[in-house]
Amino acid sequence: MDQEPALSKLNTNEGRDQKSYPVLKYIGFEPVHLDRILEMSGLTPGETASQLLQLEIAGKIKSLPGNIYVRL
Repeated sequence: MDQEPALSKLNTNEGRDQKSYPVLKYIGFEPVHLDRILEMSGLTPGETASQLLQLEIAGKIKSLPGNIYVRL
């Protein structure tokens, strides 16, 4: 029984990432420029910047010089 809550929490976190941070689906393991993320996502610059910062803090993406982002 102790394993079930841990698995549920893991699945919930993965689903929450996709719902809470829609910008994540536009960032792959190849570097992508911020302008391209904005273009593909259709989000405002403020919404995008907020999501990118939260994803970086969570260790899901990395910011590279020149407004480039890559998934970890």
